[in-house]
Amino acid sequence: MPSPRQPAAPDLRLEGGTVHVWHIPLGLPAPLLKRLYSTLSPGEQQRCDRLRSETLKQRFVASHGLLRKVLGGYLQTDPAQLVFSPGRTGKPSLSSSAPGFQFNISHSGDLALYAVSRELTVGIDLEKIRPVQNLTPLTKRYFTPAEHSAINSLPPDEREKAFFKAWVLKEAYVKATGEGLAGLHGLEVSCSGSCGVPAPLILKDRPGKASPAWSALSFEPSPGYVAALVVEGGHFRAIHCHEGPDISTADDQPGRRD
Repeated sequence: MPSPRQPAAPDLRLEGGTVHVWHIPLGLPAPLLKRLYSTLSPGEQQRCDRLRSETLKQRFVASHGLLRKVLGGYLQTDPAQLVFSPGRTGKPSLSSSAPGFQFNISHSGDLALYAVSRELTVGIDLEKIRPVQNLTPLTKRYFTPAEHSAINSLPPDEREKAFFKAWVLKEAYVKATGEGLAGLHGLEVSCSGSCGVPAPLILKDRPGKASPAWSALSFEPSPGYVAALVVEGGHFRAIHCHEGPDISTADDQPGRRD
């Protein structure tokens, strides 16, 4: 049930066993994009400048700049001063100045999601549902035979959504573990819970792989989108945080929580 409007992000409390899931719209006005660009690191600015599409540049600035804005609010730090370190497979983390602080990011279309927690390892993935060319070869390449068969046996108008629901769950898991795309091969995952309800993550086809328990949350953050959050451990509580329209005019951290 939606709660009343909550204080700005610096006042949000990341309690144990809790993951905040930020829903971030990427269609931002030019003045805000300019301010957010100034908070990016030189490396991030160079990555942005190399993008050929103006739309991709705007989405990059919005997703990475607002990530700094949100994380800076939690840590009560100037967003421009945050230092990120890429892991071996590219999963970003904060420098040693924020021990135990965990986050992950995904964006697709005009929406981004951030998962933020203390101590809990998290991975999140988001996809906008869209037509998929060569869907059958893709499922054969990246999915297990059982998944490939299940998706391609569905009516044609249901296959894309089923494909992306399975894909985001896999991606969220390998992003949480830091395995990267190489971890997708031979990985079969499923979640026993209904949409929007955390449940144990079921891993198959990983004989002899020692891994802690993982939990997952599959959800639809907006019409036409599917997402998955994977968290290390057996239990967690997800609190959905929504940026309000005043983000374009305020320098603090507006938001509401459900």
